[in-house]
Amino acid sequence: MNLIETLDREILIFLNQLGTPAYDQFWLFITRFTTWIPLLIFYIAFFFYRLKLKTFGILFLCSLLNVATVLGLMFWSKPYFKRLRPVNDPELNEFLRVLIKPIDYSFFSGHAASSVAIALFTWYYFNKLNFNYGLLFFVWPALFAYSRLYLGVHYPTDIFMGALVGVLSACFYIALINRFFFGVNSDHHEQAV
Repeated sequence: MNLIETLDREILIFLNQLGTPAYDQFWLFITRFTTWIPLLIFYIAFFFYRLKLKTFGILFLCSLLNVATVLGLMFWSKPYFKRLRPVNDPELNEFLRVLIKPIDYSFFSGHAASSVAIALFTWYYFNKLNFNYGLLFFVWPALFAYSRLYLGVHYPTDIFMGALVGVLSACFYIALINRFFFGVNSDHHEQAV
C-alpha cells in the first residue's frame, strides 16, 4: 500500500471514529440530497426574481448542464475504477462505524462533485448581483462532503476528486456563459446579470 492509500485510510478511520450515536441521525439527514432541495429552490427563486428572463434561462440551462456533466462523469467513473466503498471493503470495514452500506462504487464522490459544481456556479453569479454572503454557499458542500466521510462511504480522495470535478465543471460553464452569452470583457455581462 502506498503513502496516499495509507493516508486515505487513516484519515477516513479517524474522521469516521469521531462519530457518536448522538450525531448519527444529524449526519444521515445531512447526507440525503432531498434535505437540500429547499436550498436549491431558494437559488432558483432568487435568480428568477433578480434576473431578466433570458438571463435566468441561460443560467438555469447551464446549471442543469453543469450538474448533468458531473453526474455523467461520476456514473462513468464508478464502474470504470471499481473502487470499493470503505464500508464494503472487508479489510477496512471492521475499523469503521457502519451506518449505511451503499452497494455501488466509491470513486469519485457524486455528492462532492454535484454540490461543489452547484455552489461555485451559484456563488459566481450571486456575487455579480452584489450578494455579500457568497461564502455561505460553500457550507453546503462542506457539510455534504463531510457527511460521506462520517458515514464511511467515501475515502478523502473520493471527496477531493469529486470536488475537483465540480470545480472544473462549474468553471467550464461559467467560461462558456461569459464567452458566448455575456461576452468576456463586455459591459453587457454586468447589465444582463
